[in-house]
Amino acid sequence: MPTFEIRYGGFRRDASLRAGFHYFDVGCPGTEARFAVQFPDSLGRQWGLEGRANADEIQRRAVLGYLKEHLAAIDALTRDSARFVLLTAGEPPKFSDEWAVCQVPEQCPYERKECRFRRRLEAGVTCGVAHSRDPVGGATTTAICERCGLPSTDLLCDNLVYPETVGAGTDAAHVVKRTLSRAACDVASDHFSEAAQCIPGGANCWVQTYEPEEAQIGVAAQAAQFSVAEAIDQVNAAFRSRYGQKLIVIEEARSIADLAGDCDTDDSLQHKLQVLAGLLEGMQLSGLLTEDEAEGNQGTIDLLERLMARDFATLPQQYVRNLRNVNKLAAGYPRHAKVKNIERAHAELGLPYPVTDYAKAWAIVSETFIQTLRQLALQVG
Repeated sequence: MPTFEIRYGGFRRDASLRAGFHYFDVGCPGTEARFAVQFPDSLGRQWGLEGRANADEIQRRAVLGYLKEHLAAIDALTRDSARFVLLTAGEPPKFSDEWAVCQVPEQCPYERKECRFRRRLEAGVTCGVAHSRDPVGGATTTAICERCGLPSTDLLCDNLVYPETVGAGTDAAHVVKRTLSRAACDVASDHFSEAAQCIPGGANCWVQTYEPEEAQIGVAAQAAQFSVAEAIDQVNAAFRSRYGQKLIVIEEARSIADLAGDCDTDDSLQHKLQVLAGLLEGMQLSGLLTEDEAEGNQGTIDLLERLMARDFATLPQQYVRNLRNVNKLAAGYPRHAKVKNIERAHAELGLPYPVTDYAKAWAIVSETFIQTLRQLALQVG
């Protein structure tokens, strides 16, 4: 996977679109490009950002986070890469291929800032960068961390080093506040003044490097550790416990049996993909969302995504996207119908385009399907 270097290119408000555009200059070996991430005013209202002191920080966390998600999906900078990224919690509008739409949770997932220096012990939270002579021994709380002068660490420039905090209070049980006492710039930038400026839109020397994780999908020769049927049983048990109904109802045992056996031809792969798509199309989600929440959906995966966003806002979007990609493959493979982003679906699932090794492709798709259902079950349960 390539390593991307990300720099902040500025902000522009478009009154006609009722949105703000955050620009990022992204480079990887041999090429660079500018990306615009659109944050609509309507999303800010939906997330309740109006009037919030940390609204600007939340918006920057969102646009940077979803830019990285987009970069992970495209894998490399090419002329065909979408250069505009729209964040939306509503029905995705129809745009040209130069746009990528990121479906975000309906509830703000950034209520608490991230701090990679926070340590959780059995007794409570402690600060991992507390001064060695800190009066309260590094003791803190999540609420006190919110008021610390160190910005959310997912925004920090890669060159910020040696942050240090001190606490005020009488003891660990009576901490009043924590204060960022110092920090340093690893490259001694002339623009460095304080850590609060080491975020996108702060000091113009801000930079982050980002390397998407390699897909961790094992395609071992031995039999899979879990079968599709076992994964369905697991997610059904979790859904029945929480919502009083199964997620996937299997009307014919043959539909599961068809997923077994060899997969050495394109017809065999297509049939198995169609079986998975049928299971997804039959997901039982009626009654779990209000009419307003379900309005405008284009299928059961849309409904599942809205349910997960409502009840499990921190669930990585990749899990629902895995299921969308399986659907795309079922619609566009092997005859490569004109399915939007079919190549991206292959890439996100870890498949070459086009597929030539059908057995390996099926091993990857089925394992992704199984692990996605198991992760949903763990989250719901």
